[in-house]
Amino acid sequence: GLAGESLGPGIVVDFTRHLNRVLDVGTDSVRVEPGVRLSVVQQALAPRGRMIAVDPVSGDRCTIGGMVATNAAGPHSVRYGTTRDHLLSIRGVLATGEIVDMGRWASDSRELADPGTIGQIARQIIRVLSANARSISEEQPPELLKHGGYELRGLYDGRSVDLGRLMAGSEGTLALATEIELATVPIPPFRGMLLATFATLGAAVD
Repeated sequence: GLAGESLGPGIVVDFTRHLNRVLDVGTDSVRVEPGVRLSVVQQALAPRGRMIAVDPVSGDRCTIGGMVATNAAGPHSVRYGTTRDHLLSIRGVLATGEIVDMGRWASDSRELADPGTIGQIARQIIRVLSANARSISEEQPPELLKHGGYELRGLYDGRSVDLGRLMAGSEGTLALATEIELATVPIPPFRGMLLATFATLGAAVD
């Protein structure tokens, strides 16, 4: 962060030098490496009339990996939401060095039945979310932006669990992303700006 709040004991990983490519542009999604800048991705999508909806003010220099790590939003988040809302899947490296694919899986899917690490993690997360569903609902109200702690709402709906969305806002504490897949949206055909003036601050709030 610009204020240095993420700097301290530990490791800071910069992916911009080596993991900085757009890997695949699909009809309504894009798969990239974490070190690619948002502006580069937008340029790759523009000829198809698509874009990444999330637009933080640092869009000319921020990376997709950083956007996922901080669950970046932007001035149009009221319409489009945050990075988490457009995250489809993540390939990441766990603290053990194991490479895993994290996305949304049905509760009866083959991945969740897998005895390997990712299956164990998914099943444990489902148990935690199920056992604490009421507390999560009460303590994590549906805010547009949430900073501080992991965002647990919406990860498990009783039928499927989304490990990829759990990564959004985790700031590298759960895994290091090496590939990220995001949904894209159509570029708006028109853009406009409205300037509203008010006599007092109270009138503006009202």
